[in-house]
Amino acid sequence: MVALNELVRVLHKSRYRIELLLEAISGQGSRITGLYNLIAAGDAQDDETASDLIYQSKPDKKFQKLKIRLKSRLVSLLFVVDINQAALNDRDSAYTLCCKEWAAVKILLARNARSAAIELAKKVLSTALKFEFSELTVDTCRVLRIHYAVWERDARQFTYYDKICEIYEEIWNDENLAERNYTSLILSQSSNRLDRHKIYELAKSYHEELRPALQRSDSYKLQLCGRLIEIATHDSIGNHQATLAACDEAIQFFSSKPFDTRVPLLACTSQKLTCYVHLRQYEEGRALIKEVQGLFEPGSFNWLQYQQAHFLLAMHSSQYQVAYEVWAETHQHDRLDKISASVKESWKIFEGYLRFLELVGKLSIKEDKEGFYQFRLGKFLNETPLFSKEKRGMNIPILVLQIIFMVCQQQYDKAIDKMEAIERYRLRYLRQDNTFRSNCFIHMLLGMAASGFHKEGARRRGAEYLTKMSLAPRNLSNETVEIEVIPYEELWSLLLEHLDVRHYKPRVK
Repeated sequence: MVALNELVRVLHKSRYRIELLLEAISGQGSRITGLYNLIAAGDAQDDETASDLIYQSKPDKKFQKLKIRLKSRLVSLLFVVDINQAALNDRDSAYTLCCKEWAAVKILLARNARSAAIELAKKVLSTALKFEFSELTVDTCRVLRIHYAVWERDARQFTYYDKICEIYEEIWNDENLAERNYTSLILSQSSNRLDRHKIYELAKSYHEELRPALQRSDSYKLQLCGRLIEIATHDSIGNHQATLAACDEAIQFFSSKPFDTRVPLLACTSQKLTCYVHLRQYEEGRALIKEVQGLFEPGSFNWLQYQQAHFLLAMHSSQYQVAYEVWAETHQHDRLDKISASVKESWKIFEGYLRFLELVGKLSIKEDKEGFYQFRLGKFLNETPLFSKEKRGMNIPILVLQIIFMVCQQQYDKAIDKMEAIERYRLRYLRQDNTFRSNCFIHMLLGMAASGFHKEGARRRGAEYLTKMSLAPRNLSNETVEIEVIPYEELWSLLLEHLDVRHYKPRVK
């Protein structure tokens, strides 16, 4: 149902009544239209629900055939209806139109309607050149080059299109290399086997390989991938000033383009927000938020990245009420149910930290706020899953959150049991330099338990690790191995406030 849900979502944003078009094709009251309406209304997110509503039975071959027919009709309608209304910017709209018209060119050529095809191909080429669609430029020039060599025998026109094709083939090859390097880097960043310095060396080598191409071409796609690699190079070793400078250079470059380049601008904005949190430049971060607010399409990938950066900025600058408002806005968006499980779990963890702040009196929550009243601490502590190896870093805030809840509620025996688990986790996974702060904080938690949860004893035992930890940079990126939702220094202070002046003796097992 995932593919069907996506098709319905895209077409449902058009200015056409898709259900009426489906009725015209399939007949009034058809089950095809009925399934579309159920999906569009959000009432059929899986096969079991949809089949039960339509056939009052479990999914079978009859239901699978219905899905196939609906999918086929929706794919056909992609070429009929205007979906540009939902596009993010003029470049997206132009690309959608170019793809449709290029498909028409190929069909016309196959049907021997050559004059109409060549006329349309020239139109596609004009748009492709304006918006820097290199692949489409090469494809259309090849068709035009063949036409003027074989059919019209026009040497001047042949030479003109051949030269464009030659130029853009080189650009396209450079873009493919840039895309390959960037995607390889993204994949490497998700591996726990590579530490920051290895990621740095990899990103640096990829960027050096692209440097000649970046210097000879201003291609949108080439520059986007190349500049994102450059940003990752600095970010991988925590050089936030250099990361900010690279972001500003990228923003300046893409702002000079004659078309809307919102996607790279917003990607750089999210990265800048994260840098401001690292550098504790909260005022600059808040000013940036005011500057770009409203530019993101709610529910988009960049919007979610921006929301997370905004949330962490608020949490790290102790603006907890603002953080809650960001969480509530994100939690209530209907797209959150349609994104990857790991992203949803991240926001679930953020919710847990907000509830912790409420528990310790740092945040006031109105229980009538949608979604928040449904939080159940016991259920959260028992059911919050640990991530797979690709997102293992998010296990750290989960384990820490479980312990700090138990400590603040004076469930010390449970906290000790959980600390034994987190110590095993630390010994197994947290041995790299980029987990230094988490290592220190876990040592502080273990020292707290060893002191019998005595306030001054815990403070003394944790002092050395607190000093070491404070000298290391915070880590906030989901692509790395740890993420601090609340700075460990602040968490430690909140925990000490809730410790007793008496020693606690653990139960005898």
